[in-house]
Amino acid sequence: MKTINVVLVVLCTISLLLCIYSNEKGDLFPFVNGQVKLNENSNLKQVILPQVVKINNGSTFHLSAGKVLKNINGNNVVMFGFNDQVPGPIIKVKQGSTVFVNFTNNLDMPSSIHWHGLKLNNKYDVVPGLTQAPVKPGSFLYKLDFPNDGVYWYHSHYR
Repeated sequence: MKTINVVLVVLCTISLLLCIYSNEKGDLFPFVNGQVKLNENSNLKQVILPQVVKINNGSTFHLSAGKVLKNINGNNVVMFGFNDQVPGPIIKVKQGSTVFVNFTNNLDMPSSIHWHGLKLNNKYDVVPGLTQAPVKPGSFLYKLDFPNDGVYWYHSHYR
């Protein structure tokens, strides 16, 4: 068996989901001009950079979606992240492995994970309205097989 690692990468341009806000004027994305004001007692965590996580064959990795806070040029921006990271964790798996991802949706809206390039059982493929219903706040267990080497990526299919 090859020891080439299979890597799941979250692409920043796709997995980086910004919360859409509107103010009294109806402007979208008011945080661009620093208009989002967070309560001093906000319990949002500061976003962290992606961490590399190695998952062994048969193991379960816990991945959660939730709101995080990022300061950009002095402006507080509320973002959606995975495990407090934007983009989400970089997951490394050895070729030939089967791993489980316990996805917990901590958002106040449905969400799910779509795995690009992996050959999956339909119930884990997350094609909206076809193969998997969105995960309401709660959890869903994905089973992922990695028969081929390569670089794959994942992102949310619901906002």
